[in-house]
Amino acid sequence: MIHYLLFVASPKQIAKVKSNLLRFHAQPVNDDSFAECFHITHKILGGLELRLYLLSQLDAVIPHLRQHPLDLLIYDEREDGMSAVKAFETIKADVSSLAKLWGPDFHFPLSRTVAILKDSKETAHNNFLLGREHVRDVLVSPRSFSHALRWVA
Repeated sequence: MIHYLLFVASPKQIAKVKSNLLRFHAQPVNDDSFAECFHITHKILGGLELRLYLLSQLDAVIPHLRQHPLDLLIYDEREDGMSAVKAFETIKADVSSLAKLWGPDFHFPLSRTVAILKDSKETAHNNFLLGREHVRDVLVSPRSFSHALRWVA
């Protein structure tokens, strides 16, 4: 079974992630998406098959959700990204307006999201705020994207 992940971050962070994907032997996929897409199967992931979409624009999340299934959304604020708290406020508002438009057929709870925070003096407070919004989990400055993928698995 393929699990679908959407990774949203700044262009700088996306470039770092793409270089990390080489270690996982990720295969590019042409998926008619707004995002770059990769298929990943690796023994470190415990047999999981992942379809990973990479987006560098927050306003492309909702169009992506309208066209593609999604199991988990990961937002990374490192490398000049918008703060995760603001990003999830935006995503929540956009999802809410899309749900009003589509009705009960569309539902994407923030409990299917993960935040990656940079280590700073606001980290604990931001972690608390994200928890109040029901963000599933928070990682603080993982060593690499490979580490984050292993954690997700």
